[in-house]
Amino acid sequence: MKRGLPLRRRVALAYGLVGVALSLAFGVSTVFIVSDYEVLMLEALLEGHSRDYLEQLAHDPDVELPRTPGFSVYREAEAPPGLRGLPEGRVFELAGKEDLHAAAFGPEGGRVVLVMDIAPVERLEEYLRNLFLTILALGSIASAWLGWLLAGRTVSPVLRLADQVDALPVTPVRTQLEQEFSRDEIGRLAGAIDAYQARLLQADARDRAFFADASHELRTPIAVIQGAVEVLKDDPGLSAEQRLRLARVERGLLELGGLLEALLLSARGLPAERDRLSLAEQCRLAIKRLDGAGLQAGERLRLAGRGPDGLSAPRRWLDAILDVLFQRVLGFAPGLAWDCVLDEGGLSLRPATGGEAGGPAPLRSDLGVGLAFVERLCAALGWRLEQQAGEQGPSVRLEVRNPA
Repeated sequence: MKRGLPLRRRVALAYGLVGVALSLAFGVSTVFIVSDYEVLMLEALLEGHSRDYLEQLAHDPDVELPRTPGFSVYREAEAPPGLRGLPEGRVFELAGKEDLHAAAFGPEGGRVVLVMDIAPVERLEEYLRNLFLTILALGSIASAWLGWLLAGRTVSPVLRLADQVDALPVTPVRTQLEQEFSRDEIGRLAGAIDAYQARLLQADARDRAFFADASHELRTPIAVIQGAVEVLKDDPGLSAEQRLRLARVERGLLELGGLLEALLLSARGLPAERDRLSLAEQCRLAIKRLDGAGLQAGERLRLAGRGPDGLSAPRRWLDAILDVLFQRVLGFAPGLAWDCVLDEGGLSLRPATGGEAGGPAPLRSDLGVGLAFVERLCAALGWRLEQQAGEQGPSVRLEVRNPA
């Protein structure tokens, strides 16, 4: 499965990157604007001063020009060597003195050179650069934090929808999730889940109807075969070997009938009404039913313990589970006895110590047959049926308490 950052973190990261980009654009624009404004302001200021001093020189060539550390004016002939011959109207930064800027104004032979110290402006630029870095950091953090908050509000409906979908039962049910969400993308997703659940429900109904019809249709030929077997058993001319074969056919029909009953109950679904049952009593009744079919269940299945009383389950479901389970263990090995231990958690079936007196020990490590129909009934009830392999042979555990 592809892994990545959670959606909320990705949204917060995107907001943070947007904040970095906007803060960077704002800061760079501010610095460039201030730099250009500084040049324009300095040019306009020096040009204005130069006009004043050129007018004064025109009226009095010997007028005394200002000479201060922050601002000085020279006649071009009296200017320092590096300031002579400057192009008119352009502001130059003095080499090695970043704070001093000079410009020359006036006609040839009568120009004045103005030198101005803009250290306060440079300090302002430094302040703006620091402010720009602060805005960049704070803007990025604020954008990421805002993105985290907004992402949480955006993702919360998705998480709520995921929780509701996760809480749906295993069996298909009709849902109305779309009504709980706004008409946006989340609502559309909820509607798609509702439609999917409806399709699953229709498919499950078709499956149940098919299994119910199949189990009903299969009962007719089974009843015909069973009737024919009963008629054949009444024939006095049958040999002992033929009677053994008919007994095997009858046991197979009995087992097939139990499987069909389990299939039919599974197809109909778990009923709403439950019975209060005793597991030990239902086990004794199941053994009695199998005794009537000639399986010698009373001799080979040795009940011990009480088991849970007041068990909540449909009677037909529990009868079907026990009938099929007991038939399977009795058919595992002819003559093998089984210990049926009842406790508060359910029923355990394992070969009796020593098996049948003088009988062979079981060689298989499992029952050799499936219990799919019984397991399906148990799963619908919240129970669990497990087959385990041991040194003494296979064992079966029926947990009648929901593991959850």
